[in-house]
Amino acid sequence: MRTMKINYDSRFDTLYLTFSSSDNSYGDDSSDSIILLRDMDTEEITGLTILSFLKKYRAKTLPKRLSELDISIEALADEVRHLANSPSETGQSVLTLFKEQ
Repeated sequence: MRTMKINYDSRFDTLYLTFSSSDNSYGDDSSDSIILLRDMDTEEITGLTILSFLKKYRAKTLPKRLSELDISIEALADEVRHLANSPSETGQSVLTLFKEQ
């Protein structure tokens, strides 16, 4: 299992997931409000940003792409709800939510 770092900005309902160092990464934008971060040299996915995460989760409109990455949507949503209720505007957590391939 690999772990990921989770940052959630409740003010803007934006979820940031980091799988590995994103120092040398670029954002690959899509029409479904998910920004994939890719390593500039290897094209490996180093993280992603999901705009309007809880809104999409509640409406069951999260893109299928998350399932393709073996990310547990339910575990992720539970953690985001916990972070959203934290005293700071931006919560942070580290979880093991998906299987390493």
